[in-house]
Amino acid sequence: MEYKWTRIEARVIPEDSDGRKNVVKSLIVGLTAFSEDGHTAYRDDSQKLPKPTDEDWVPFEKIDEAWCLAIAEKVATEEKWRESMDKEIEGKMSAPVAKPLSFQTVKKDG
Repeated sequence: MEYKWTRIEARVIPEDSDGRKNVVKSLIVGLTAFSEDGHTAYRDDSQKLPKPTDEDWVPFEKIDEAWCLAIAEKVATEEKWRESMDKEIEGKMSAPVAKPLSFQTVKKDG
């Protein structure tokens, strides 16, 4: 199974009560699982972030992928996204699909 972060969106307020500019209030993160045979599963969540303090404040302009992924990975781990997506894909792979019988197949000329 391959997992990719396919959604990372910041929800920002222009200024907080302490005068900080562009404060990230929440982060929406989405993870997609891809199986080798083409099945997919997706999970996402909006994570409300605590009010920043002088010790943990990261200016919006300095937020990088690593900062976002730390939050995203925590959510995915706590909510067991990978395990649930694996089970979802296993279910898709074992579900019956409609398939024409040999006498129903349209044969192509030439």
